[in-house]
Amino acid sequence: MTQANKVWDANNDGVLDSGAPTGEGITVCVIDSGIDPNHPELKAAYAGGKDFVDNDDVPEDKDTTGAWGGGHGTHVAGTIVAQLGSGGQVNPNDPTLSPSGMVGLAPGAKLLVARVLDENGDGRTSDVIAALRWCKEKEAHIASLSLGSSNPDEAERAAFDEVYAAGMLSIAASGNGGELATPESKVYPAAYASVIAVGAVDPEAKHPAFSQGGDHLSLVAPGVNIYSTYPQGQSPFATLEAGGKFYASSALDFVPYEEYTGKLVDCGLGENNRSCPELEATCEGFVAYVTRGGEIKFSDKVKNVRSQGARAVIIANNDPEDDEALGFTLGSPATWPPVTAIPTTLVNDIRAQIGSPVRVGIRGGDYSLSTGTSMATPHVSAVAALVWSARPTLTNTQVRAILESTAKNLVDPEVPESPTGKDIVFGYGLVQAKVAVDKALNP
Repeated sequence: MTQANKVWDANNDGVLDSGAPTGEGITVCVIDSGIDPNHPELKAAYAGGKDFVDNDDVPEDKDTTGAWGGGHGTHVAGTIVAQLGSGGQVNPNDPTLSPSGMVGLAPGAKLLVARVLDENGDGRTSDVIAALRWCKEKEAHIASLSLGSSNPDEAERAAFDEVYAAGMLSIAASGNGGELATPESKVYPAAYASVIAVGAVDPEAKHPAFSQGGDHLSLVAPGVNIYSTYPQGQSPFATLEAGGKFYASSALDFVPYEEYTGKLVDCGLGENNRSCPELEATCEGFVAYVTRGGEIKFSDKVKNVRSQGARAVIIANNDPEDDEALGFTLGSPATWPPVTAIPTTLVNDIRAQIGSPVRVGIRGGDYSLSTGTSMATPHVSAVAALVWSARPTLTNTQVRAILESTAKNLVDPEVPESPTGKDIVFGYGLVQAKVAVDKALNP
């Protein structure tokens, strides 16, 4: 949608084109929750960082006990600089995913990281200001901020004006409160005049209800179900093997990273603590096959079969409309066994394995899907890096003008069309890397 691959892989052969702009020579400073600096997609691009939360030089997305935060900064960074073909652990349940992982829009750019958000996503304006100035001191060309506050701050505004006047380009998320606020509501720093405000569009280039806009909105970019990097091993996926074959399934929320092999036992709806056949349910353990349905929560189904000796659980879907997204949950953290869900299309295959050993496991992947204007913002930051690397003599104001003048005007049937080409929902439109780079090279 953003045309980035057309800039550095015009023939779509999966290899960076020689001499093509990739962001090389440009440094992007991500001001966010920190990253996993050892992620295989980010290591080559990572050029250093500072943690303004813990006051050290290791901007990892972790709390003081070493527990990982929400992975927000790692996800943002990957959209910008993930390396072509470097590869982490990919969820094997999705056949559309490349086993080599993913690639950022500007894989040749360098990455600086300033951590200003803690593991809960909270931060202070004073840290954002300090981080912004640190990015400029480190000679970053672009600051990317997938964060914001509904309250403007005069010192913060002055800081963004200051670094803009000094030649750095700041790009920030417009906010996700569209469902709760008016389209014209503003989030800062995105709403400061010296900052490029970025909203989101869905895969069909339509306006998602959460994306905030306003007369300050500059550009939009993909922001729904964006696939990007995540702290290593922290994105759970299911592994289900039976009869020597791997079957695609979905891990339920809150399940542990464990694996278990045992005989598959049909426990029906799992509606009570006697739902599994008495002769099959043993203290030695087994895998419970449970059908969705009945007036009972998934968590209670699992508790019931576990009380009968189950050490892993397979939940079979009974509604084809939910097959595409088996977003089942156990409700809350607890000491759960491995639990996975299968679509209706696999019910007959898995039921055929009842009485035979099957293996159910939960492993940790290095990528995840996420949604928000936070995910749209790094798309624009990366395209700015491509434009700047194509013509390094450009100023930040020239890069901004190129991005805005080459954006694709969007029309949504549910959104009034703007006669001026700029509106409060899409700004100037969808950022377009190839057109922008061409204009930079041929002004």
